[in-house]
Amino acid sequence: MNQHFHEAGQDGEIAVASLFNLKSREFSSRLITDPNIFELELERLFARTWIAVAHESELPVEGSYVARHIGRDPVLVTRSGGAFHIMLNRCSHRGMMLSRADSGITGLHTCPYHAWAFSADGKFNGAPFQRQVYGENLEPGCYDLPKARMETYGGIIFGCWDPEAPSLDEFLGDYKWFGDMLFRRTDNGMEVGGAPQRCMVKANWKVVTEGFFGDHSHLMGAHSSFFDLGIVKRSSTSIHNRKISVNGHSLLCHDYALYGLEGQPMEILSKMVPAGITADLLPQLEKNLSPEQLQFMGMTPPSINGIFPTTASVYMAGQGELLGQVTLLRFINPVAVDRTEILSFSLVEKDAPQAFKDFVHRTTFQNFGTGGIFEADDIELWQGVQRATAGVIGRRGMVRYPSMGTPQGEEAGCPGNSYRGISTDDSQWAFYEKYLDYMQSPSDGIGVEKGR
Repeated sequence: MNQHFHEAGQDGEIAVASLFNLKSREFSSRLITDPNIFELELERLFARTWIAVAHESELPVEGSYVARHIGRDPVLVTRSGGAFHIMLNRCSHRGMMLSRADSGITGLHTCPYHAWAFSADGKFNGAPFQRQVYGENLEPGCYDLPKARMETYGGIIFGCWDPEAPSLDEFLGDYKWFGDMLFRRTDNGMEVGGAPQRCMVKANWKVVTEGFFGDHSHLMGAHSSFFDLGIVKRSSTSIHNRKISVNGHSLLCHDYALYGLEGQPMEILSKMVPAGITADLLPQLEKNLSPEQLQFMGMTPPSINGIFPTTASVYMAGQGELLGQVTLLRFINPVAVDRTEILSFSLVEKDAPQAFKDFVHRTTFQNFGTGGIFEADDIELWQGVQRATAGVIGRRGMVRYPSMGTPQGEEAGCPGNSYRGISTDDSQWAFYEKYLDYMQSPSDGIGVEKGR
């Protein structure tokens, strides 16, 4: 393959499509090293799609807020008037960041620069000595904070800057058939176990993200110590699974048929209780999920899951104190072409006993926290990819996804493309196909604030 790509399209911008070879399923390493591509991603992807920013349980009372990001834009996620709001964390006067705290409770956000004040729903509230200083120049409504569209799914709050983008419901599409098994399976839903753990990784956001879009084959290399120490038994089933790719989103599922499990869905679920839930809550699954979903959840429960582009979750029901219970919710934020921030939460059913919630919180971060067993392996590898690709020769190389499976089609009994057996690269490549769709579509100045 010719690895010398065109630098720009007719409009003078990088022709991202020229960096891909769709037939051989590979792309240029420039996608993870080129700062110009990173800036284009911020404009064409992060300013145009739905990004998870918070969980409803983080905002329990009126005036609650958390500070997050959509791409590199800082936002405040607030609760006001019985609704959630997402607004740019930037004063409309001189551009100062309004809130520098990670979270809090207040009905009024006051700029530390000139003390302009904004209500919890983003409306301009006033400025000190407003009449004397500004006269009649501050027209009502003209200085409200820019607000993103806000929608929720399964307690997760999503924001989108693009007024023309499809609804969150349409964006998720058939993924919800699976997502309900993770986030909407009980009467009262789930809650996070507290503030997120934050970690800065010296790697491109896509290198970090793609591991949650079906990269099961890395288990034998990255996490081989689990087998060496006897924590997990090494067998041919270790790289067998069921992978689902739907609308760019992805699920990697355990396949209990490999272990000879049989029986009705609830019988199996009572033997293999899903992560983050207790046995006494199992009857609620029958109320909230269809028989088809119960069958799928019983035999092939979702484990590692990715919502395009940067939301991930991990559900693992292990044994004992070491592996314990993992119910991880993760937001992945791009910071620079070679810097990514990870926000990690534990997630558990609201109606579970407190002792169980504490156990889940402890073992989730024991495995996937900033010093977690899995995390230590993954971070070193993500950063190793970035280091090895940063040089002149390294960034001329290709990133390849050659392992292809055959979708099961309708016999899979679920939406999307289903791949069963040896782990393949299909769902990760589907992530990049969705990525390329966004990167080839101009953003047309979305969210540009007009002069007054």
